[in-house]
Amino acid sequence: MRRKWLTAGAIAALLFGLFASPASAQDYEWTTQDILDNTWLLIAAVLVLFMQAGFALVEAGMTRSKNAGNIMMKNMMDIAVAGVAFFVVGYGFAFGLTLPLTVSSRLIIQKARSQALSEDHSPPTACR
Repeated sequence: MRRKWLTAGAIAALLFGLFASPASAQDYEWTTQDILDNTWLLIAAVLVLFMQAGFALVEAGMTRSKNAGNIMMKNMMDIAVAGVAFFVVGYGFAFGLTLPLTVSSRLIIQKARSQALSEDHSPPTACR
């Protein structure tokens, strides 16, 4: 059984490697800042996941044993909701990219600028 899973994983990794390409078929030159940004994001994500596991163990230790499963499920749902929320809101703020169904910092800044430019800031004129 284990061998089947390893074979399936190897095939999936091979197919992913064959069909993986840059977004929108664009060639992108990675800069040092891009690599450092992504490395820091990965390190921070790992730290947050370990922190979440620690919270789960603390909460499970402070409740009755019959409720430990509920506490673990609550923590798993917390991770799932936080992951989706990061994709929808946080990714755009972290990288300034606009992806489908996400909020980006550029979008918010552009809306604020267009509202500021559309408002009339001229001094009021006297009525006769």
